[in-house]
Amino acid sequence: MVLGALLSSCVAAVPHPLPLHAERSGVPLEVLEQGRSLFVSHCGNCHQAPDPGTRDAHQWAQLLPEMLEDSHLDPKQAAQVLAFLQALSSQAPTEVPMPERRSEVVSSRRR
Repeated sequence: MVLGALLSSCVAAVPHPLPLHAERSGVPLEVLEQGRSLFVSHCGNCHQAPDPGTRDAHQWAQLLPEMLEDSHLDPKQAAQVLAFLQALSSQAPTEVPMPERRSEVVSSRRR
């Protein structure tokens, strides 16, 4: 029972996307909801899933590839999670692509 309560509190902490987020990001609300569901179920397994508003769209695009290695998400699912995170990020998203390989993230940090 305690585990169930803890899990439900983590899920409740991650906000649901609203029509405003879909309109602002240009991503259908259903896709954003799928991204949220994947974020909660896959990212919440290793650590408490953070509030998407704690980072901006660019930061999420840089951070997510590092996490994907352990998440077992396919590229389509990863794109849905990124769309969700960017739509609810701390600033209005601009199309910020996610680097395909972790080495791209490391090299971009050195600049």
